[in-house]
Amino acid sequence: MAILLVTASLAGCAAPYTEKKAPQKNTGTVAAVSPEVGELADYFMKASEGYAASAERSAVIEGMEESDKATRLQMLVLASRAFGKKDRAPGS
Repeated sequence: MAILLVTASLAGCAAPYTEKKAPQKNTGTVAAVSPEVGELADYFMKASEGYAASAERSAVIEGMEESDKATRLQMLVLASRAFGKKDRAPGS
C-alpha cells in the first residue's frame, strides 16, 4: 500500500514542466515610459502656480538629475517641493 502511494506521488513529478504565466493586467492609461525629473519639475511648477509661494526650480529638483527617469518617490518629492507646505485649517 505504501509503495503504491509513493509511486502515485512520484508519477506527478515525472510530468513535463509547462510554464504557466500569470494573467497580464491591462494598465490602461499608465505610461509605459517614466517621465524625466526635469519634465516633472516643469509640470509641477506650472501646476502649483496660485496654490503656494513661488518655489525656485533649482530648489524643486535639488539632489536629482534632470535627465534621469523619475521614480514614484521622486515624483512625490517633486510635487511636495513645488506646492510647498500647506497651512493648517483653523480648528484642526
